[in-house]
Amino acid sequence: MTGLKWTPWRTAGASSVGAMNAATTRGALLAALACVLVGGSFTANSLLGDYPYAGGQFLRYGLACLLLFPLAGRGAAAALRALPPRLWGRLALLAAVGMVGFNLAVLAAERTAEPAVPGVLVGCAPVVVAVLVPLLDGRRPRRQVLYGASAVAVGAFTVQGWGRT
Repeated sequence: MTGLKWTPWRTAGASSVGAMNAATTRGALLAALACVLVGGSFTANSLLGDYPYAGGQFLRYGLACLLLFPLAGRGAAAALRALPPRLWGRLALLAAVGMVGFNLAVLAAERTAEPAVPGVLVGCAPVVVAVLVPLLDGRRPRRQVLYGASAVAVGAFTVQGWGRT
C-alpha cells in the first residue's frame, strides 16, 4: 500500500477502483458488515425496554473487550502502554460519546418511539457526512456522493419504514 496517504480531510493516491487491493476490499467488506450490524441493532434494541442503561453498557463493552483482546495480536499491550495521556483522553472521549453515548441515545429513543424512527435517522447520517466533510475541506459536495448518500437514506427508510410515528 505504498503511495496512499490518509488524512482526516482527504484521501490521496487511490483515485480509481483499479487501485483497490485486498486490504481495501477487506476494509470495505468489514465496513459494510458494520453497517448491517448497526442497522440490525435497532430492532434488537427495541426488545430491551427494561435494559439497565449504564450497567448494561458496561457489561456489553467489557465483554466485547474480553472477546477482542485475543485478536489484538502480539505487541498490542505495548502499543497501548506507549500511548501518551492526551491520546488516552481522546480515546476515552470517543468511546464515551461515539459508542456509549450513541447506544444510550438509541435506547432512550426507542423507549418513546418505534425502532424505525432512530433507524431512519441514523440511515440519514451519510447525507450529513456527504455535505459536511467537503464543506469543512473548503470544497463543494460532489453530486455522485450526494446521490449515493441519498440512496442509502432512501434504502434505510424503505427497509425500516417510518412506523406509526
